Amino acid sequence: VLFRSTATADPGGGFNSMVLTVSAVGAAAAGTTFTRGGTTGGSLSMSITDSSLSATFSVNTGSTVGPLTVRYSISSCSTGILLGLADQCIDPSDTSLTVKAPVTLTPSTTSLTVGQSVTYTVVLGGVFTSTYTLTATPTLSGTAAIGSSSSAVLYSHGTTSQTFTLVAGSKGTLQLGLSFSGTASSYYIAPSSITFTVRDFVTVTVAATSLITSAVTFTATLASSVMADLSVTVSGFGSSTSVSFTGSTVSGSCVLSPIAVGLQSAAYSLSGSDQSLYLLSSASGSITIRSTVTAPLIDSTLPISGTYGPFSVDLGAVVPAASVTVAVSLSGDAAIGATVSPSSLLYSVGQRSQQFMM
Repeated sequence: VLFRSTATADPGGGFNSMVLTVSAVGAAAAGTTFTRGGTTGGSLSMSITDSSLSATFSVNTGSTVGPLTVRYSISSCSTGILLGLADQCIDPSDTSLTVKAPVTLTPSTTSLTVGQSVTYTVVLGGVFTSTYTLTATPTLSGTAAIGSSSSAVLYSHGTTSQTFTLVAGSKGTLQLGLSFSGTASSYYIAPSSITFTVRDFVTVTVAATSLITSAVTFTATLASSVMADLSVTVSGFGSSTSVSFTGSTVSGSCVLSPIAVGLQSAAYSLSGSDQSLYLLSSASGSITIRSTVTAPLIDSTLPISGTYGPFSVDLGAVVPAASVTVAVSLSGDAAIGATVSPSSLLYSVGQRSQQFMM
């Protein structure tokens, strides 16, 4: 329902009754109806008498946008004669209206990454007649508009939905709006612009394995240089460290010292003025920490028929979980008749060294 209007008769000059008919003309007339009481139709006739000097009706717009004219005409008039005036029924002037429709833009994406493309759908809330034309053009503004692209969409008569693809070209803030051109452009209400952040990637890499006696190097690489400053923090092995970026530097390293063997993980996080402009390609990384097992030092020459030891086998680091077994074996010409005890060294959680006799 677009509006309610009241038609009023001027009783001056001896008015008795009249029938007032309302109808719609213009580009938006298609589908337009009128309602009074329980009656609805493309045109509507109302009786106005000198005992009921007004009649109220409603206009219900259809799905077509454009100018709409409500036209009034008197089809029947009965008047008395007073002051020499024989006809007191004069057609009212037309009412000129404009029917507009909202436009929706979906999806309302609020975050993108550089190089990412998103397909948007632009839906018109109403159609326009074949005499009109309409083009919707995406508008891009903000620091991320540089390098970003989109294309205009053309609507034909009867078409209400079109799509376009937005490609984010650089990091920063981006506002996406719509502007309309063509003869039907004034009949559509553009949606609010969508503001979102385009982020670039930060990649943190680490070697697959490392010895517990060695420092582990984590390398952070930015896909593009910072605008102000950014810090990448690596947390793991019971401590944390970070690497900071300013200016044109896009790569940096930091180190952590492992404290236990096994599969270890490290978490990555961002901070700094440019934190909102970057996205970690991975929030964590894993590295296997290994240790070198130290074999015992045994004299190069041993007499026969002797018992020697104990000899220690050091794992280099305590067993963090489960257990580890080290097998001790003998080979060579003198291995015949020689034995070790125990030949299987079992290390439980927390153990690092075991002994055997030969």
